[in-house]
Amino acid sequence: MGICFDISTVKDIIEISPRALKIMRNLQFLWIYNTRRDTNIRVHVPENIDFPPRLKLLHWEEYPGKCLPHTLRPEHLVELNLENSKLKHLWEGTQPLGNLKKLTLTSSFNLEKLPDLANATNLEILDVNYCENLVEIHSSVGNLHKLEKLQMDRCRNLQVVPTLSNLASLQRVSIAGCEQLRKLPDISTTITDLRIVDTMLEEFTASIRLCSRLKSLYIIGSAIPHSNQNIWLYFPPIFLGKMNSTERYCSNSAAHPRSSKLLNVVS
Repeated sequence: MGICFDISTVKDIIEISPRALKIMRNLQFLWIYNTRRDTNIRVHVPENIDFPPRLKLLHWEEYPGKCLPHTLRPEHLVELNLENSKLKHLWEGTQPLGNLKKLTLTSSFNLEKLPDLANATNLEILDVNYCENLVEIHSSVGNLHKLEKLQMDRCRNLQVVPTLSNLASLQRVSIAGCEQLRKLPDISTTITDLRIVDTMLEEFTASIRLCSRLKSLYIIGSAIPHSNQNIWLYFPPIFLGKMNSTERYCSNSAAHPRSSKLLNVVS
């Protein structure tokens, strides 16, 4: 049982009663979306709104609150999508998130911090693209052993990413337009796809050399520190063997800060 609601179809201010959802005790998915991004839709959600206790999917675009209500019980959630929200943070402390597999916070421009995700032991996808006020990826993310995909594009104020070397299932990491990020964290040896675009890194990680499963690497418009001029020392020999001389030259020609750099290799 679920609800899908396009809020762009309503012209007036939308007032949601605190108990409007709780009475639907068997509701398993709630999908609120906006098909017209250019409209100024005002949705009022009370701080004490009660969510159904058995929600498995919560997709609420443009969620208007600064944080999620304490009445939300996330232990059954499999997917939580709050893209384009007004959230500053999700919740305080740890929550029972054992069933959560996908967390999407794309374009939540006001988001300042991620919660402790230590209990999200089955999380596979974390997407914080365009969270421009986010400064740090919570350290608990570094221990999510089932995490496969980590998206951090256009997090302009992001400064800290924990080590990712312990993530036994990690396959794809994307870091684009993170202008304040100076250090690339250690990367899991399981990674197959790494994208580094428009950054000003001061430290490159030698852990990439151990990534024998690497199939796709993009380094575009990113500065590489002077101390790391010989960038090829950082990549696994098995990966370099699949590159031709033209591909090496194309990336090698941009080993200086602020230069235009392109390395695009797909095995």
